[in-house]
Amino acid sequence: MGKPAALVTGAASGIGRATALAFARGGARVALLDTDRAGLAETARLLEDAAGPQLVCDVRDAAAVRAAVAAARAAVGPFAQAFNGA
Repeated sequence: MGKPAALVTGAASGIGRATALAFARGGARVALLDTDRAGLAETARLLEDAAGPQLVCDVRDAAAVRAAVAAARAAVGPFAQAFNGA
């Protein structure tokens, strides 16, 4: 069985980044969503091997959220944890 998967919105900075790091320390592979591409890249760098896909997404756009969640799930599998920090 692989690592559990997690999804974090607002993952580019602040509480979202801290939550992504906490999920990674707990053994999860973390899918990262935010509007800030550079911030997502920095979070992914900090997560190292625990980083899942980095998806640029505005959570105010329901269709974009559905597409991003589907892409994240396809990449890391079903989510054991999710955090909406956006």
